[in-house]
Amino acid sequence: MLNDPSFDTTSSFYGGQKVNEVFTQASSNVDTTFQWSPFQDYVYTQYSNQMGDAVNGKISFEQAMHNLQNNTVNFASLRAYRQLAFYSAVLGCRVV
Repeated sequence: MLNDPSFDTTSSFYGGQKVNEVFTQASSNVDTTFQWSPFQDYVYTQYSNQMGDAVNGKISFEQAMHNLQNNTVNFASLRAYRQLAFYSAVLGCRVV
């Protein structure tokens, strides 16, 4: 793919940049040790449900983030997952 002539073309969508060059450079910054939680599908479902409630005015966005955090930690705790602090950090949504 890197030898394909189309790899070096510009894209009007990206303002004329040679985006593949940009993406290639950016890929060196990817943390290859990152791991998704073993229940990421649950996290996504909870996120969708909470954001839906917030968008529809049932709860605030801040409350949605609290609910997401609490529901996910409770889910993990009930299933005896270890390293809950790590999984909580993966969410990136701790609201104090």
